[in-house]
Amino acid sequence: MNMFTKIRGNIISCIIVLIIGIMGCYAGYNIYYAHNESSINYSQEQKTVTVNHLQGTTVVPKNPKRVVVMDIGVLDSLDYLDIHPEMLATCSSYLPKYIDKYKDTTVDIGQMKNVDIEKINATKPDLIIISGRQSPYYKQLSEIAPTIDLSIDNNNYLASFENKMRILGEIFDKEDMVTNRLFAIKSKIDTIRTDSRNKNKYGLLVLTTGNSLHAYGPGMRYSFVFDVFGLQTVVNKDRNEDTKSPGGKTISYEYILDTNPDYIMVIDRDFSVNLGESAKRLFDNDLIKKTKAYQTNNIYYLDSDIWYLSGGGLESIDIMMDDISNILNNQGE
Repeated sequence: MNMFTKIRGNIISCIIVLIIGIMGCYAGYNIYYAHNESSINYSQEQKTVTVNHLQGTTVVPKNPKRVVVMDIGVLDSLDYLDIHPEMLATCSSYLPKYIDKYKDTTVDIGQMKNVDIEKINATKPDLIIISGRQSPYYKQLSEIAPTIDLSIDNNNYLASFENKMRILGEIFDKEDMVTNRLFAIKSKIDTIRTDSRNKNKYGLLVLTTGNSLHAYGPGMRYSFVFDVFGLQTVVNKDRNEDTKSPGGKTISYEYILDTNPDYIMVIDRDFSVNLGESAKRLFDNDLIKKTKAYQTNNIYYLDSDIWYLSGGGLESIDIMMDDISNILNNQGE
């Protein structure tokens, strides 16, 4: 009996030791698993996106916390997509009215064209987004943080715009929202193109600066008005004109009267940057008064904040399409 009790006691002791050992191993597994789970989450938070853009290929962080945006169209799109990084820096002095709420909530990094490298460096950004005006500074900015150039190709506007928006959607986890928005934009464009074709009217798009007039047609900065929206222009309609200059073709009042457009669209560059008088004074003269556009009350002063400063954004392109739709609606059959 005593021998049996002793054996039983030894067996129980062994079982207890075994149970403790198993529990210890299980606890160790839990510690190991917990450690690796946090490592996985950490690596997920640091995921990157490889972006092919105008000036090369750049690896950028997913959902960056500190972002410098020097393209107003990108800022407009971040606003539409409800993206709010912890630190957002932009050219606050040049913001259009429709997004001027960012003047008080962003870090001002100066001018859009004369880039202040020191101010940008001081923000310690995770990502810098630039476009055409800042393109010459790409190399310097890339030394501060990953930099992507989301300039739009005027010769392939819609595809370029779509690619720009999809890049933003991928970086900031807004792919579905971007896809839905692009679908709505394309549907609206189809309606505008149909309306333009049915109206069969010829317009003239003019940008004014100082006393100078610059006309735009296909192949120039605002070529999307014709290539994408389908408007017809008097520029190069019945003549062999040089329309290769992206900065527009310098024209005279005689040119406007000679081409005699059904309507004129005016972008007042000086007004958008708070310089000079209104462009309306330039279209109040005897030659302009002889044109069909003037006589039928079809001279339109476009919102320069949108058309000159912004553009290329999810919000601004919608405003542009509304402008074009309104102009077409005012044209007779």
